[in-house]
Amino acid sequence: MKKYLKYIKTSVIGKVTFVLLIFIMFLGMYCFSQISIYVPTDIFMISLIVFTIIIVLLVFSHYKIPKIAIVLEIIVCICLSICVLGVQKVNTFTDKVTEIEEFESVQIVTLKDSNITKEQSFSDLILAYSQDDNQSYIKSSEILKENKKSIKIEKPYENMEDAYNDLKNKKIDLLVLTNIGKSDLSIIDENYTDKIKIILSKNYRIESASTKNVDISQNPFTIYFQGTDLSSKNNINSTGRGDVNILLTVNPKTKK
Repeated sequence: MKKYLKYIKTSVIGKVTFVLLIFIMFLGMYCFSQISIYVPTDIFMISLIVFTIIIVLLVFSHYKIPKIAIVLEIIVCICLSICVLGVQKVNTFTDKVTEIEEFESVQIVTLKDSNITKEQSFSDLILAYSQDDNQSYIKSSEILKENKKSIKIEKPYENMEDAYNDLKNKKIDLLVLTNIGKSDLSIIDENYTDKIKIILSKNYRIESASTKNVDISQNPFTIYFQGTDLSSKNNINSTGRGDVNILLTVNPKTKK
């Protein structure tokens, strides 16, 4: 040990290889701390053992064969630096995925051939909404208030089909559409979007469930699968209600 310390103090190459070795250890610890949540435990442990062996070999080589050690350490540094960049890209991607905000566009619509515009007064108009959706009345009232509009009659309907038929028959003037209403209409009439026009709308942020980081290589975790009730091929990108809900729990230790 004394000879080794003396070598580090007296040799320039020894100092360089020692600094590179410390740098490699820090890079390695960072990489392993980040990839531990992405790879299975067995692969992680094998990689850690291989990395430890490499460190041990570099420790001996930078004292015994310092010139070769410098080359080897530079190569390892480059590989670990690439690993760090890769890990950062993965982390950036996962952060963006988890931070995505979803919005529900609540719309007040009328028939496409209607003369109604958002600039005119709504005091002589009849507005319909579905009682199945308890947010349609609340949000439409908020939209009207923000646009300084007052309605003659706000008419509730037991279902969207009756409201939509009355809109087509011109028994009502305006119809409130939330995501639920759009989902219902996509089943009633696949081409309903071609028959209406939007008069007023507002985007409401959909609240996300709170989450916490879990080491899925060690701890059991649950995945939520949701099927939507969209049967319309033309509206496959629309938001629908979940009619199939599956909770799948995985135990990485028992492989079940």
